[in-house]
Amino acid sequence: MNYFLFILFGLLSGSIMFGRIFSAKLGVDIVSESDDHNPGTANVYKILGFKYAASCLVCDILKGFIPVFFASKLLDTENLFFSAVIVSPIVGSAFSIFLKFHGAKSIAVAYGTLIGISDITILPFCLMVLCVLFFAAVVVVEPNSLKIILSSIIFAAACGINIETVSIKFACFIISGILIFTHIRGYNKKPFKISLFGIRKAA
Repeated sequence: MNYFLFILFGLLSGSIMFGRIFSAKLGVDIVSESDDHNPGTANVYKILGFKYAASCLVCDILKGFIPVFFASKLLDTENLFFSAVIVSPIVGSAFSIFLKFHGAKSIAVAYGTLIGISDITILPFCLMVLCVLFFAAVVVVEPNSLKIILSSIIFAAACGINIETVSIKFACFIISGILIFTHIRGYNKKPFKISLFGIRKAA
């Protein structure tokens, strides 16, 4: 029963679209005005600017962090049901009940959930950050959607090798799958580019 309550808490928390709330206060429909029709932080930055984007980022991280952090203090984290608790805010964000089961790409919420289990293990969060940084700064991949898809694949493989707790490993696999899905869903068909350290040969 406690697992179910925290799963519900996570789903409801994740479903809150802060980007849409902030934009609505300014009379802007961020979903219709953005290229990929999602209310995430990147679109808040493009349309509303840094101040609102920073607020949205913090709120999106917290809506993943809060349910998972408190659940980790009250539940058995090695129980497989804890996997569902971890991923519930991400599921809520990707398939928001307040947007007719549409939603955001959910990368910030994913960071929040992984920070939420950092008392148990910080490794999943570190692996995700390293994977994203690798494709952002070393082997630079564009567009961003493809960068996150590749990062998520490597993240899942790294967690499969390095994470020992089955519930957390399973959650990491599901997180990867959701991020891959949301970034395929939001792929805007920009041309693929790849370079080493962002350096491209001149034409």
